[in-house]
Formats: sequence, C-alpha cells, structure tokens
Amino acid sequence: MNDLTYFLLADLHDGAGSPLVGWDSTFAIDRGGSPVETRAYVLTLVRDLLEGGLLAIGGYADGGEWQAWQGSNDALVERVSADYSPIGPTEVPDWNCYFISTPLGDQLFEAERARRRSEGLDTVADTEQIWGPDGATVESGGDRVRID
Repeated sequence: MNDLTYFLLADLHDGAGSPLVGWDSTFAIDRGGSPVETRAYVLTLVRDLLEGGLLAIGGYADGGEWQAWQGSNDALVERVSADYSPIGPTEVPDWNCYFISTPLGDQLFEAERARRRSEGLDTVADTEQIWGPDGATVESGGDRVRID
C-alpha cells in the first residue's frame, strides 16, 4: 500500500466520516494546482476507492441523521460531482458529502498499520510522506490509490 492510500484509509478509519471539504482543502494545499484540478483529482480518488470497496459515501439529513448514498459507483461519483460545486475565493462550501470507511478498508488499514509498526516505521498518516514542498509526489505513482 502506498502512503496516499494509507493516508486516505487512516482518514476514514475513525468512523466519524471525512467531509468532502476536508479532502478538497487538504489536496488543494498539499498538491497545489487550480480548484478545477483539485476537484478532478478528488473525484478520481473517490472512484478508485469505491471500485476497491474501500469507501462509502453519504450525507446528513436535516435532522442530523446519517444517510448512506446508494447506487452504482458511476452514480455515486456523479452525485459527489454534482454536490462538489465550484466556490469563490471567499465562499464557504456547503457540500453535504461525507466519506466513511468500509469493513474492507478498515481491515486493510489495520493490517498496514500493524505491518508498519512491526517494521519500526512511522504509523502516523501524513501528507508530507506523499507530496514534497513543490507538490510533486515523493514516491513513484504515489498520487493514485494503490494496494500492493
């Protein structure tokens, strides 16, 4: 598993859900690039994680109740895309879209964390392990979801 995948699975692992706005801002800052490029990148990650069975998506109803989104991977990515509307530089996004872990994602994350711990490696998931100061990936192919 590469560091990006480890970071994403760690972000989802707490069970609270990770908001779309969090991924947008994290990747915009750490990768650089325009809002259009960041949006395309996040949607690619969402598709890759969905296809791997590592991500579930949902939102919160008016009463605060969690509602998992249903549909094919294509339909879910399209729904995220529709919710992921462009914002201006002084606007606060109102994207009711959250990503949560799946049992498979949790299992793979826990196995990778245990492997890293047993090898004396850092188990803290951090974007500094993914992108350098110039926004380029540290490891070859490190900008895509990959499980070895």
